[in-house]
Amino acid sequence: MFVLALIISVIVPLIVVLCGYLMKYHTLKEITELIGYRTKRSMSSQEAWCFANELCGELFLKGGLISILPSLALSLAGCFLSGNSNGVLISTVIECIQVALIFSPVYYIEKQLKLKFEKDDNNKEQI
Repeated sequence: MFVLALIISVIVPLIVVLCGYLMKYHTLKEITELIGYRTKRSMSSQEAWCFANELCGELFLKGGLISILPSLALSLAGCFLSGNSNGVLISTVIECIQVALIFSPVYYIEKQLKLKFEKDDNNKEQI
């Protein structure tokens, strides 16, 4: 059971890295409601869509790469220091933290979208 938890604790950051790579370097050129960083602001224009997906991809790449080693180390430490059953519990906690980290860039990306694109909209209205 612990081996499965250990594998999952490394697979999640690897999936985040893969998604980050695809979002940053292979952003869909058309706005779609199925794949990508989809919020009202990001889907407001093609430029906002590309910007948001590239930024999210960059953050996913960095965050995924940074979290691989700590996730692996904490899972292994949990197993060897506290036994097999506690190791699975520690791996589960790590997974919950990783999922929370996946959603953490949303605030930053939305703030950047607002700064970059709403300012342009306000300037256009004044002209």
